[in-house]
Amino acid sequence: MQQQQFIIEELNENGPIVLAEIHTNVQTFLYNKNNPQTALYKKARLLIDTGASISGLDKNLIQLLQLPEYTALAQVEGAGGLVQLKKYRCVLYLPIFLQKGLPFRYCGRKFSANPL
Repeated sequence: MQQQQFIIEELNENGPIVLAEIHTNVQTFLYNKNNPQTALYKKARLLIDTGASISGLDKNLIQLLQLPEYTALAQVEGAGGLVQLKKYRCVLYLPIFLQKGLPFRYCGRKFSANPL
């Protein structure tokens, strides 16, 4: 019940935009949770879109963290048509998860320059 109240308050205050931590892998996530201020991760503001068919992160963030790439491409259809994008993986942490991280797959693109 306490977690549910936290989620409701967070969404009421900030809407569907949340501050998240993006970790390179499970090991760095666990290390950071046990040893704050050490291993490499980035904080980013993310839009929660429950109707989206795929998730994405900006290419600059992917390069900064040197996130691992999948071999298969993702086909994404947007306003600009069908495009193929590289897929990456990371561990995503949101405050609403409490102390748990979520292994996460997403597409990389320079969103600031070319929105879909």
